[in-house]
Amino acid sequence: MNKKNITIIIIVSLLIMVAFWYMGNSGTSSTADTSLTTTQTSSESADAQYIYSLLQQMNQVKLQDTIFSAPAFLGLKDNTVSFSSLPAGRNNPFAPLGSTGNAVPASTTIKVSIK
Repeated sequence: MNKKNITIIIIVSLLIMVAFWYMGNSGTSSTADTSLTTTQTSSESADAQYIYSLLQQMNQVKLQDTIFSAPAFLGLKDNTVSFSSLPAGRNNPFAPLGSTGNAVPASTTIKVSIK
C-alpha cells in the first residue's frame, strides 16, 4: 500500500470514531431522555411494604412459657442414648490393606517427558 491509501484509511477511521462519539453523546444534555434514568416500580415498593408489615406483626408476638410448667411437660422422661466411643479407623484409608497407613514417603519423584 502506498502512503496515499494509508492516509485515506486513517482519515475514514477517525471520521467513523467521531461519528460514533457524537451519536453516543448527543442525548446526554437532554433531560427528556428517560432511557438512562431508573425508577422504582410500584411492585417493589408494595413488596417492601408487605415485608415491613410482617416484621411489625412479628414484633407484637408474645410467647407464653406456661407450657414448661404444665404437668404433661414435667412428666416427660429423657430417653437420650449415649454411644460408646468406637475406633476411628485407619489413619490413611487409602493405604494398601495390611499396612498401618502411617508411613509417609520421604520424597516423591515425578518424571515428565516433553515431546
